[in-house]
Amino acid sequence: MLAELLSRHRAARPELKTVFENHKDRVFTVALVCLEGDRAAAEDAAQEVFVRLAGRLWQFRGEARLTTWLHRVTVNICRDELRRRRRSEKQLPDPEPPPTDSFIARRELHEAIESLPETLRTPILLRYFHELSYDEIATQLGCPTGTVATRLHRGLKQLAKRLGEEETEP
Repeated sequence: MLAELLSRHRAARPELKTVFENHKDRVFTVALVCLEGDRAAAEDAAQEVFVRLAGRLWQFRGEARLTTWLHRVTVNICRDELRRRRRSEKQLPDPEPPPTDSFIARRELHEAIESLPETLRTPILLRYFHELSYDEIATQLGCPTGTVATRLHRGLKQLAKRLGEEETEP
């Protein structure tokens, strides 16, 4: 049993290095988008992804693409970080600098997206912030591609309504 575990661990090492080299930039980019441009937090999140990956690479079953699995791990780590931030922000409110017009527009968009139901919000985030294809989103969410298209359409309509616009093009 121990020999088998050691053998599996040794066999995973080169694979882990290859995964790291091939996907480190994508993981960092996803983390950067999820963490709203905070480079230091994105670097920490990307590092955490590969630390977790080192211990769990053997769990990858190959039912989906490795990039899909990595994306899910990255998003989950970023969500954890955002939850930690929200808890700490509630404890220590900081004075904010006066917002710029573009900041206000981004904040309004962010608030509008966050106000969407999870079933509509997640496909929008995956499509427009993580640039996944409809098929990749369907795999990620475990639903048909047509359902993804419907949720994106409905989500965009609700966003347009909440932002006071007529209609948006995908």
